[in-house]
Amino acid sequence: MNWRTATLAVVDTETTGTDPATARVVDLGVVIVRDGVIVARKGLLVNPGVPIPDECTAIHGITDADVAEAPPFADVAFDLASLVEGKVCVAYNSRFDRAILLAEFLRHGFASPPAFLQR
Repeated sequence: MNWRTATLAVVDTETTGTDPATARVVDLGVVIVRDGVIVARKGLLVNPGVPIPDECTAIHGITDADVAEAPPFADVAFDLASLVEGKVCVAYNSRFDRAILLAEFLRHGFASPPAFLQR
């Protein structure tokens, strides 16, 4: 694969903690890069259904008030999957982001996670 010409989906999550078993997503960011050029950006606030700890807000700046009217993960899951479908999915802290997203898909009743999480 040529990283310079591949279509990449750069994914980032912000969460309520660091343990995938208990942490919930509060923000998803996806940047699509094609031939080395950013062609799309999408940010999705997510209502985690639990309070955001102060120590997490201190890191990412997202408060309970910010996500009060945001959709739950189950409502944005298909948007995320379609954004990254057919692209090379990359992340700075990919082990963490993958573990959190995998847990969220399974927690919300998806029979199996999307293909980008199964690699």
